[in-house]
Amino acid sequence: YPILTDDAGLFVESLNGEPGIYTGRYADKEIAENPNLPKYECLNKLLRKLNGITNRNAYYKCIVTCMYPDGTYFSRLWHQSRRNK
Repeated sequence: YPILTDDAGLFVESLNGEPGIYTGRYADKEIAENPNLPKYECLNKLLRKLNGITNRNAYYKCIVTCMYPDGTYFSRLWHQSRRNK
């Protein structure tokens, strides 16, 4: 059977690409220390880091790979940009 996998993330220019592929786990440390924090704490953390920063340019990347039983595979990278206006 073929195997299908993906990974994605938000890359913020002024944060040197953070959170990147760790977008969904960006606040895992904070949540582990305080389990009462909401799952969207990763968004709160990102906004705190961007506080006072005017360059909020970011882009989204997603890669999907399909591997076949014979070892051949196909990958596709999507890159979506969104710029401040």
